[in-house]
Amino acid sequence: MVLLTASQKKEGYWVDIDLVAELVAYGDEWALSWKYQWFDEEDHPKDPIVSETVKIFEMMRHAKNSAEELGKPELFNDLYFDGFDGNNDEHHGIAQVLVNKLDRFTDIPNAASNSHSAGSLPRYRAMLKRYAPIKEELLAGAQYKLMSEEQLKILAGE
Repeated sequence: MVLLTASQKKEGYWVDIDLVAELVAYGDEWALSWKYQWFDEEDHPKDPIVSETVKIFEMMRHAKNSAEELGKPELFNDLYFDGFDGNNDEHHGIAQVLVNKLDRFTDIPNAASNSHSAGSLPRYRAMLKRYAPIKEELLAGAQYKLMSEEQLKILAGE
């Protein structure tokens, strides 16, 4: 129904009809509620992948902001975030939509890149495990605290 409505394409419409049609046509309906907050969010088969991709991006954003605030951007570079594998990883498609279609996480270098490596996702998942206690400690309560140099090194697996 959404695709049929989008195909009507009226001038001056306040919804990006082309984007809606593209998202629906490629099975990325999950992104509609990201773009339009009023859109009813429904369960989608890609929800677990979207959630994990967002968690990875949020971790990377926290690390990047922390390294920049410390004046040591090399600490972020040590995390070797180079995107997701475009051939073997559904996270790559999710990242493409989040970054290129919804303008989210555009501050993270290589967010929409193709890492060309099946080893990227396992590395990020290992980092998420190391990040969980750091996040719990730093983001407890209403304050957002940056990571220390030591915590960034732990995140990098050093």
